[in-house]
Amino acid sequence: MKRRLLFFLCWVICCLVEVSAQSEVVRQINDIKRNSSYFYNEATLATEQEARDAAALLLTNFINNYILENDIKVTAKITEQEVAAKAKMLKMNRGELIRAFLYVEKAAFIPGYGAADAAQAAEPAQAAAPAQEVAQAAEPAQAAAPAQEVAQAAEPAQAAAPVQEVAQTQPVEAAPATVESAVESTVAAPVSGDESLKLAVPWQQLAIDDMLKKNTLLEVINLLGRLKDQYKVGKVGTFKECQNAAACFWVIFENDENKSLITVLGPGTDARVNFKTLQYDSLANYSGKNAIWFDFAK
Repeated sequence: MKRRLLFFLCWVICCLVEVSAQSEVVRQINDIKRNSSYFYNEATLATEQEARDAAALLLTNFINNYILENDIKVTAKITEQEVAAKAKMLKMNRGELIRAFLYVEKAAFIPGYGAADAAQAAEPAQAAAPAQEVAQAAEPAQAAAPAQEVAQAAEPAQAAAPVQEVAQTQPVEAAPATVESAVESTVAAPVSGDESLKLAVPWQQLAIDDMLKKNTLLEVINLLGRLKDQYKVGKVGTFKECQNAAACFWVIFENDENKSLITVLGPGTDARVNFKTLQYDSLANYSGKNAIWFDFAK
């Protein structure tokens, strides 16, 4: 009896230590997300290495997109190897999966980032601040994050965002009660396996065909990375980074451990080409599934 009680107490202590450690990781992630000096991205997969690799690729794509969109002059394109070498990682468990959160200072890849702020800080203040304000400014921010924000961070974002969020951004599409009703409401009865729905540009269709041969999220991400290096794919990202959902291709995944590939959908609002079935389909039909988006290089 005493042995059982001792075992139970040890188990409780281990659980409390684990919860405390997880809470500390969540706090650190929240701090990094609130700090504009960092690039970050994350992935949740079966193993730590898979999650780290996926997060590194997504982070690399995000940094290169940021540099391109802000017309920042750099000597060369940022590579996944550079990001993996310079980024730091925070990890935590999510059931049987591992969440890898990678982050790196913007100054590591953007020349002169923060130099203007540093120069401004070095200039003497023109007017002395009240003593009370100075004292408050000198203290590090210790206020706890709002409960809602911490609660949201406690449930880690996956490399692929839920399709339901994407579908809600498109007013023309509404999440259907059933798959059959959605197809009937958006398009006329499609021709089964209509070859005319394939992309007009052969190499683009070949890229889609190669994608459909993959089995998991990680395999698709690696393929997109290679296509991006070949300047065939432009941007890749998760829902939060998508500015025009209707103009993008969407790769849909299951919610299982490996994020198994379901299909690839083409651009569209009312209807999209399902490249696996070569029929018209709707993004709303996959509400609750996981997805990443991409576009082909112009």
